[in-house]
Amino acid sequence: MTEVFNRKEMHKIVNVEVQSPASVPSSWRGIGRKVGLLLPYVWPRGSVCLQGLVLLCVGLLLTERLVNVLVPVYSKNIVNDLSAGNNWTSLVASVCIYTLLKFLQGGGAGTSGFISNLRQFLWIKVQQFTSRGVQVRLFSHLHALSLRWHLDRKTGDVLRSIDRGTSSINNLLSYILFSILPTICDIIVAIVYFSSYFSLWFGLIVFICMVLYLTCTIFITEWRTKYRREMNIQDNNAKTRLLTLSSTLKQLIQSAFVDMENMLDLLTEQVEVKDAVDAQDLHLTAGRVEFDKVCFSYVPGLEVLKEVTFAVEPGHTVALVGPSGSGKSSILRLLFRFYDLQSGSIRVDGQDISKVCQSSLRGCIGVVPQDTVLFNDTIGNNIRYSRMTATQQEVEQAARAADIHARIQELPQGYETEVGERGLKLSGGEKQRVAIARTILKQPQIILLDEATSSLDTQTERNIQASLAKICTNKTTIVVAHRLSTIVDADQILVLHTGKIAERGRHEELLTQGGLYAAMWSKQQRILHSDAKTEVSKRGKSSR
Repeated sequence: MTEVFNRKEMHKIVNVEVQSPASVPSSWRGIGRKVGLLLPYVWPRGSVCLQGLVLLCVGLLLTERLVNVLVPVYSKNIVNDLSAGNNWTSLVASVCIYTLLKFLQGGGAGTSGFISNLRQFLWIKVQQFTSRGVQVRLFSHLHALSLRWHLDRKTGDVLRSIDRGTSSINNLLSYILFSILPTICDIIVAIVYFSSYFSLWFGLIVFICMVLYLTCTIFITEWRTKYRREMNIQDNNAKTRLLTLSSTLKQLIQSAFVDMENMLDLLTEQVEVKDAVDAQDLHLTAGRVEFDKVCFSYVPGLEVLKEVTFAVEPGHTVALVGPSGSGKSSILRLLFRFYDLQSGSIRVDGQDISKVCQSSLRGCIGVVPQDTVLFNDTIGNNIRYSRMTATQQEVEQAARAADIHARIQELPQGYETEVGERGLKLSGGEKQRVAIARTILKQPQIILLDEATSSLDTQTERNIQASLAKICTNKTTIVVAHRLSTIVDADQILVLHTGKIAERGRHEELLTQGGLYAAMWSKQQRILHSDAKTEVSKRGKSSR
């Protein structure tokens, strides 16, 4: 059954690839824009050494063109000297020069000469500069795109487009600079040479042959383009579904342009949340956060927050509670300015966050999320991620404050211990402590806790809460909480319901009101008592 299914699925995919797709735009369309995006990376601004390498490579290219012209000339001289038979001095000189020229040129098809090998070796540094520059720009651009865009995209498609696009950049530039342009130069030299030394008819024959050849090449590659583009689409689907397809379709330039289309589309993706033209850095003084009649919706017509108004005084803690979908996490996302508001305003120390630089806003905010993101790197580097310039001593101080330094010291490699993919080598509590250490190292004035302990057991949660209490002292703190027992000491608790603040006050005040918060508290207490009785019952049976 599995084999039949696999054959059917593969048959569908293969059929899609071989069928002639609908009319698709030519890959040569917008060639100026595509090349224009890449050419700035060929000339390494700010590096005199790399600029010298570029000029040297261009000089070697011109020398190689000159050698190609001189080789047949000296080949002719050798034949003439041999025919004459009496000019041995000239013959020896011609043979020596011819040998040197062949050494510089190479031995023919598939064999590169000294000049070509030297140019390729010197060009490696420029290639690395170009590749790094494009990738950094693309990476920064993707980070600048809104959270909405990232949530709507398939990660496999994006990664595949980046990998395929960046891998074709160096090939494309090499083809243009060291294959296409030299070939055009050779054609022009050949036409001029044949026309000057023989007859205009010879030059015309060479010209007509090259025009016919290039015309046929362009038409054939255009015909192949639709299959190449469709192959890329199916390759993205295969990446997502973990299927591997092979294709026999390979003309070098056309393939490189098609491969780059997805990556260039990513670069031209419009940034939804932008800094204002006159945006200034956020001047943080006390860390007062204020939401003023904030309205927001992910989808037009379906409001998530409806005129939400509250303030968090400097050094105070405000907790957000409520059922799923009530808008708790949306408040944190808006404070980070992952989205722009429909109406209302959010201010930090009296400054509207839509009018300040996003980098300065996010630089003063620390987050301890529910699901900590760790890189497959050392524990020390994962902590240092929040402030890359931090010293080892500062990293260790942050780890001590997060109560994880002793645990790290117990590991064989200490702070050099690899955490594994997504931190799988660490327990849930250890990952949370790494996130806390990150926040401590960043030294933010505003701290966001997004259900940081909801996925931990009770004892680990208590230990983590003690660490969180240390870092939140004298800090403006906003807590999204699922377990109400963790926020009983908050200065203010906001109960959200259907996008509005239904209740607000301290823990005791809300219990006295007997509203939504009191009902949530009673329900959680009943569950805790039930779990406690079950645990006691299990212990009693095991003791018997």
